[in-house]
Amino acid sequence: MKQLFHDDQIFRSSISFKMVTDTNCTGKELNWDVLERNDYQNVADIAMLAINNGILPNHFDNGLETFSKMQLIIWHNLKTEKNYENTWMILSHHIDKAYFEGKIDARLYASYDQWLFHFTGYQYYGFQGDAPVENQAEFEKRKEKYKFCY
Repeated sequence: MKQLFHDDQIFRSSISFKMVTDTNCTGKELNWDVLERNDYQNVADIAMLAINNGILPNHFDNGLETFSKMQLIIWHNLKTEKNYENTWMILSHHIDKAYFEGKIDARLYASYDQWLFHFTGYQYYGFQGDAPVENQAEFEKRKEKYKFCY
């Protein structure tokens, strides 16, 4: 996890990424595309860690700061329109497992709701207040299942 976080941050602070500031510049688009691919590879690596270790990386099993570092990497993907759906698809069952075992809190669900609402105008778990809920018919079941404190 430390290496993934390090790579995530180094890529963002690289000179070649910072130098492109003109929004009309083709290079910026290419850099964003590279960044999105790199971010998604980090999520795939997190999924592999979860598969290999039987649980999503977390503070209890992997030491302090582990969840915070992983959360930032996931957040980078959720805020990207190209990545948010696939990120949630490959990680949500690992997130659920860690959440129900008490290894992580609800922050990843709240982040997902934030970005889902941003891209679609809907939320799924109920963290966006009065915003419309995706799959409203199942929302009460989700509330009962997760027992989030909003």
